[in-house]
Amino acid sequence: MRKSGFMVTKRGVREVLPKTYKFDAVAHRRHLFLKMVNFTLAPEARFNPKRYDLSRENLRLIFTKKILSFFQFANFRPEKSAPLKRILTDESLLFRQFFALSHHPKARWMAKGIVPKQDFEISKRYRHPACELIATIFDGRETKLMIDLDRLFAKVVYERIKLKNDPKTVSMEYPYIHIRNGSGTTRVVPIWKSLSPESLPRHRRMIDRQIEKLDTEVDRCFVVVPKRDDFRRHLKIVYDKDSRTEMKLVPYSFTFCDRKGCRKR
Repeated sequence: MRKSGFMVTKRGVREVLPKTYKFDAVAHRRHLFLKMVNFTLAPEARFNPKRYDLSRENLRLIFTKKILSFFQFANFRPEKSAPLKRILTDESLLFRQFFALSHHPKARWMAKGIVPKQDFEISKRYRHPACELIATIFDGRETKLMIDLDRLFAKVVYERIKLKNDPKTVSMEYPYIHIRNGSGTTRVVPIWKSLSPESLPRHRRMIDRQIEKLDTEVDRCFVVVPKRDDFRRHLKIVYDKDSRTEMKLVPYSFTFCDRKGCRKR
C-alpha cells in the first residue's frame, strides 16, 4: 500500500509526497498533493496552493494555516468571505483540543490555560469546514496525515470522469470505476504505480489480476497509472485474441494541477 502525507518525528516533520511526470521538485509535489486532497474536501475547506510558499512550508504548516484562516483574530483574515456559521459544542471542544496541542504559536495562544484531554475522541457530527481539516490531520492526540495513494488517486480519477460524463452513468465501486452508457460498460482501474512499457514484464502479476477479474458485462477495461517521461501514450494489452473486452494501460496526466502555482510568493 502506497501512502502519502506527513508525520511528526523526533527530528521534525517528515513528508512522503507523490511524485509523477513533471512533478519532481518538492514544491511541485506539495502542490500536486494539495490539489489531489481537494477532491476529498468540501469546497470551503479546499486549498489554494498559490497562497503558500510551497518551497519552504511543509504540509503540517500549510494545513494549520488553512485551519487558522477561518478565525478572525490577530492579523489573520479568512481566505474566503462567508456568512457566519453556528459553532456547536462538538466543534468548540475540537478547536480547544487542537489548539492546545498545536505547534503553531498563535494556536497555542488561543488555547492559553486549556489542558488537553487525554481521552479525547473525534466526533462525526462536525459542521464547520475547519473541523473537516482538523479531523483530517488530527486524531485527538497527535497531528499526522498518511493517505492511501491508491484510494486518493481513485477519488481524483472518479471526480474527473464525472465532469466529462453524465454523473448518473458513473459509479465508484472501489477499486473500480464503472461508466455505463449507450456504448457499453467501461471499467477504469486507477492504480498509483510507476509503470512503463519496458517495466511491464515485472508487473505481469498485477496485469494478470485485472484480467482475471474481467467479466462478460465489461466491454472495455482501462488500467490508469500516473504518466511518466517514458510512458505518455495508451498501450493496448492483448491477453485473449477471442475476447471482445478491450484492455488498455493508460497514462494519467494531472492537467488540473498548474505547476506555475508553485512559484515563490
